[in-house]
Amino acid sequence: MAPADIARSWRLLLMEEEATRNYWRTYLLYGLQSHRDPLLDEFLPSLIYIKAVTILDDAFEMFITSRGLQVPSKYQDSLAGRIDCLSDIGILFDGSQCHRIRRRRNELAHETGARATWDELENDRNIMHEVLQALRFVADLPRLEFYSERSAMRGSTKPGYSLERDFKYGIKENGKVALEIKWSQYIE
Repeated sequence: MAPADIARSWRLLLMEEEATRNYWRTYLLYGLQSHRDPLLDEFLPSLIYIKAVTILDDAFEMFITSRGLQVPSKYQDSLAGRIDCLSDIGILFDGSQCHRIRRRRNELAHETGARATWDELENDRNIMHEVLQALRFVADLPRLEFYSERSAMRGSTKPGYSLERDFKYGIKENGKVALEIKWSQYIE
């Protein structure tokens, strides 16, 4: 894995977070009343949180390897060990925040009742972004915007169907489409 892989993974995570945070808006594509699903609001932030910490851990491991740092044997080969090592040599200025995030990730991954909120995810993801930025893996946070569109109903080009329409939603990054999900609906 190269540093660019960390940047790509983090960028995709940011877009996935924005898309999943707005999952309820896709109901509007069908002309339905939008609503939040309590189950999705419990699980989605937790899953994205766990994924974000995995990327952070990969970045720490890559930073150590790419700099040729020798990790003393007193540090475990784990996220906790990498945080301690990078803190002790002065690379991480606030290892306590990284440890808090690591512990929270462990709770979310291993305790059946643990759930993250969207606000908690956003706060801790911002902290992780600052750490990744300090390590020079990522630049400033991009401006992300959710969008969705539905075409007008039209005559179908697919045999056996009389009507069709297209749907799409996604994320614009700094005003340009960066992630898009598309599908068509066919009506007999």
